[in-house]
Amino acid sequence: MKKVLSVSDTHGVNERWLKIIDLEKPDIILHSGDHCTEKKFMDGIATYWVAGNNDHLGNEIECFMIENMQFVLLHGHQCGSRWDNQRWKECLVAYVKKFKPNVMVYGHSHIQELDLIDNVITINPGSLQLPRNQENLPTYATFEVVDKKLANLKINFVSKKD
Repeated sequence: MKKVLSVSDTHGVNERWLKIIDLEKPDIILHSGDHCTEKKFMDGIATYWVAGNNDHLGNEIECFMIENMQFVLLHGHQCGSRWDNQRWKECLVAYVKKFKPNVMVYGHSHIQELDLIDNVITINPGSLQLPRNQENLPTYATFEVVDKKLANLKINFVSKKD
């Protein structure tokens, strides 16, 4: 079993992010871009990350396995604006069909979302730094990978005071 912390659009390393890592104690971190830092993410924690539209280094798409499950990680700026909902959904469907993962994780919109596209779990953890959701609260996702399945998948809301 692996515990996974999924974040996006942190726009730098800040106290909130460091507190969440300490609180969640993940085995693996997935960062969906707009990290806006060239620093190594976390020593001692396996980290998969991609470049977002505000990053200068890194690949735009990463494919990898966690506990025999295929993951695709991308930022989402490749799909344009979340406000063009039809184009956004069509683009996500195209990535699912192209890579055929078990799980696809993305960001860019700063709005958390869990969905199922052609039996592929899609996760947008939202933004830890600049949320655009109705609640106007920072978010991140956590889940466990157990026996080729996701368990305890949830979006976590963070108080802006934290």
